[in-house]
Amino acid sequence: MRVLCLVAVLLATPRLWAQHQMANWLHISSTYSEFNYKEPNVMSEKGRLAGVRGELGLSFGQSLALSVGGEYQDGNLNYDGSTFDGDPVKQVTKDYVRDLRLMAHVIYAPLVLSAGVAERYWYNDLVVSYRRRTQYNYNPVQISYFMDNVYLTVEHDVWLKGTNKSHMSDVTSTARDVEFTLGKGSGFGVEIGYMIPSPTIYTRLFLRYHKWSVKQSDTQSDGIHTLVEPDNNTTLLQAGIGLGF
Repeated sequence: MRVLCLVAVLLATPRLWAQHQMANWLHISSTYSEFNYKEPNVMSEKGRLAGVRGELGLSFGQSLALSVGGEYQDGNLNYDGSTFDGDPVKQVTKDYVRDLRLMAHVIYAPLVLSAGVAERYWYNDLVVSYRRRTQYNYNPVQISYFMDNVYLTVEHDVWLKGTNKSHMSDVTSTARDVEFTLGKGSGFGVEIGYMIPSPTIYTRLFLRYHKWSVKQSDTQSDGIHTLVEPDNNTTLLQAGIGLGF
């Protein structure tokens, strides 16, 4: 049984500001995602992740708001790669992904401009091999447009830094765990949603696409092999349904 953990909240600003003039707000959503990670010509991991996300915010008048946010997803991915010796390997992995962020929003109805600081973390257990922990720190910048009950949010992620810790000691006790400094990266996302209003609670349906591209890391040694994290990209196609209060 999956443990789905909500950590207060935001991946977009899907909120009808003109219709919901509340000093504080809370959004909670359930999500289902198609996750696809690739290291071209090296390996891939694909699968489905279930999760939760939300938004907790405070509005300052009609033109400024702050929110703290996040998302949690977990599930199993299908690994398709090879060993250090080149032997093919296919394996079901154990994974979870979380995204935390703090955002400021400037409102020019029907537009909302948003920017903040964020951290993305991916725990990747290859089960028969070793564990990997990947972290991105970045600045998300968004623009949202509201049209009746429909909204569109576009996001650009400005890269700050990235690391990957690979537990090579899981493979053999004589190997050292290594931590890579990832090369430069970038992210892009778009979300479209429909909101069904009511006097106190509204329902939100949405589709989201997000892509990360990251350059090759520095080179490290685990005492046995010389290692590097290759160029890689991650795409996420997500559907969700939630409530706004």
